[in-house]
Amino acid sequence: MASSTGKLCGPCEARYKTTTAVSWCMDCDEGLCSSCLEDHKVNKASEKHQTISVSQYVVIESVSSLIKQESKLNEKGTEIKSLGKTILPINEILSDVQVFLATKSLIEKLRKEQKRVLTLCNQNAAKESVLELSTDQQLNNLLSDLKYFGTIHMVRNPCQIETGAWEQPRAQLHVPITAVRDIDQTKLELIREISFENDFERNKVLVYTQDGQMSKSIAVDKYPFELVLINPHTVAVTCVEDKTINIVNIDDCVVKQKIKVRKPCCGLSYYADKLYALTEHTGIIEFDLAGNITRTIPVDVPNKKFIACYDNNGREIWRLDVADSGVTADTYGNYFASDFENGRLQMISADGKRTKLLLDLPEGNFMEGVFFDKNSSTLLVACGSRFARLYRVI
Repeated sequence: MASSTGKLCGPCEARYKTTTAVSWCMDCDEGLCSSCLEDHKVNKASEKHQTISVSQYVVIESVSSLIKQESKLNEKGTEIKSLGKTILPINEILSDVQVFLATKSLIEKLRKEQKRVLTLCNQNAAKESVLELSTDQQLNNLLSDLKYFGTIHMVRNPCQIETGAWEQPRAQLHVPITAVRDIDQTKLELIREISFENDFERNKVLVYTQDGQMSKSIAVDKYPFELVLINPHTVAVTCVEDKTINIVNIDDCVVKQKIKVRKPCCGLSYYADKLYALTEHTGIIEFDLAGNITRTIPVDVPNKKFIACYDNNGREIWRLDVADSGVTADTYGNYFASDFENGRLQMISADGKRTKLLLDLPEGNFMEGVFFDKNSSTLLVACGSRFARLYRVI
């Protein structure tokens, strides 16, 4: 590539490429193209190097050339004077013929040097150069009106040295108090009943308004079963027949992602950007929201009704045979667990030692799932495929 300034990129030349330089490194004394300039700035060895534009460097280079030419003229003048001093002693001690013979070669040298000096003097480089700075008139007007650049204030901050910091605190430990809810005192107050007996649609996720009106119907994989809330705009739903987890945007009514579990899911939960799927013969599989398996917690999943609490290593803490279709936790760590066939809702204490029957639906009604909203302290209970009830937990 041709360069209007005649300056090429040094690193590119080392790679046998011809690239026009746009900047010049004053420390490395070489040109840089736009790509190499970026690398030069982020390299730890050269990140503090001073760089200027090539046009600025060309001006500096021309001034430097003038200085070098002037230096050469001074050197030539010094040589001529030295020749003159050499001739004078010869003239005093030798005859005219001897002087003629002795100085003939010196005169030839002198003429050659004179010719070179005349050539240099006729070039523009030998002319006197003066650099002048002209400031913009607007800047002059600004400076003339400027009375001061700013003010200095002294700010005194409190001393940060703690006196007595070497003393060990005694009897001043703050023990966090964990709030608890007495399940024996817990009651449910019905807010509304939502009927969707005529809204049943196979392989769909149905979205309802707060007043119980269906607003959206979103197609998902076959046989949706468990559903958890990821955020106010997104839910995750297990699809038993296709053995997948569908991530659904309920605002846009689309399935954003399908996670292949490859095993039927008995339950689904969401916590701290992770999905937890309970599968038979494997245990609890932890997924990130990208669908990657991050770990597997081995848990025995017998083919019968139960609810159990496990630690992160899969060690069982407690187990109760009171639920099989849904479980949700309140703000205090207690659990609401639904029994599908018997249509019952039980409340279980956080330690799993106490239970309380909260709901017992009439015969023929099934309880498919529960969800507790910690922000409003409300409990949504899905009663089969016909209706749901919203309760206030008090």
